[in-house]
Amino acid sequence: MSDSAGLTDEVLVVVNGGARSNAIPDRPADTAAKAVWVDYVVALGADRTFVTGATDHYDEKQGAVVTEPGMTVGQLIELAGRLGG
Repeated sequence: MSDSAGLTDEVLVVVNGGARSNAIPDRPADTAAKAVWVDYVVALGADRTFVTGATDHYDEKQGAVVTEPGMTVGQLIELAGRLGG
């Protein structure tokens, strides 16, 4: 690349650096297995550990830390809708 004075700079551009993800699959049927829904929401951008792993949070009503299991199929379907799928 040269400017009007004839000075030249080297320019390196990296577009979409890193591994390319696979295309987003078609939206599964509501009756599809949980694993299929997990793969789908992960393809939409969700974190696999978040949607499959148990999470802990403080519940004010119980006055204690409670553990929530990974998302259900219904929750995954709702999440998919919020992620645009």
